[in-house]
Amino acid sequence: MSNIYHDLIIDHYQHPRNFGELKNPDAVVQEANASCGDLIEFQVRVKRSANREQRTEIGEIAWRGVGCAISTAGASLLSERVKQIRRISQISQISQAGMVELLGGDISHARIKCAILPLVALQKAIRNVAI
Repeated sequence: MSNIYHDLIIDHYQHPRNFGELKNPDAVVQEANASCGDLIEFQVRVKRSANREQRTEIGEIAWRGVGCAISTAGASLLSERVKQIRRISQISQISQAGMVELLGGDISHARIKCAILPLVALQKAIRNVAI
């Protein structure tokens, strides 16, 4: 792992972005990695259209949990990415490889479950609110 990505992971681990909880979220999903004890919960609130029927964008996102540097930094980085993208259709297309790339692309096979745990939780949450 290059130093720039190592530093990025450490920064997001020590200073996680969007950590906390939302009032009245539209979806809350917890996922755990039993092999190492990581637990990540994503909360999302959708931005409703004028007619209140369509739910095509994430309005707010928060997460909380306990875990290793990889899963914590992954949740933080992913939440920041969601705030950039916002569109549920695009967020649902983030792949496991895309998640690993977000973390710098050099995750050992033993840590893959840690890296994709936030993605699994987020994708379940957006499936619960998608149109």
